[in-house]
Amino acid sequence: MIRLSRLAVPLAALALVACSTTPDKPFVKTGEFVFTRGTSASFSEDRVVGSGVAFNKRSDGSWGGTLGTQLYNLTVTDNRVTGVNFNFTWQNVDGGFSGQGLIQSDMVKIEVTANQILVRNGRKQLALPRTSENTFGTANSRIVLEGDALQLPMPQSLLALLALVGT
Repeated sequence: MIRLSRLAVPLAALALVACSTTPDKPFVKTGEFVFTRGTSASFSEDRVVGSGVAFNKRSDGSWGGTLGTQLYNLTVTDNRVTGVNFNFTWQNVDGGFSGQGLIQSDMVKIEVTANQILVRNGRKQLALPRTSENTFGTANSRIVLEGDALQLPMPQSLLALLALVGT
């Protein structure tokens, strides 16, 4: 038993290194969601980084990383993102997307439309009217979409908006 416990820590560390999703190339953001309440999330084609979020797209197309304090391994197919304790589906609507699902034990609903942005994550809710092409809300509570964020790519938009509101 003593030998096993002495090996457990080095083996666990080796397993974490082997599962690492750290990309070989430097991160160059192509878009960003900026929230005036002090959080933001930037993304590229294969990464999402920011306040409470860090995801990388793997060579097999899956996404691995953290949202809040939870570690996820996600698969994106058509209009669905799935993983253990993560199931979200969406549809494209005029001016954006509308989706809902279950993340951990919380019901989640996100809508980005021509008129508003709405994020419900469990008991947390954010609803802001569109005030310009790339802005939702007003001075005290505003989300600004920069660069490719206006195109609302998935799963980057989903992960960024969940991080902005908090998990």
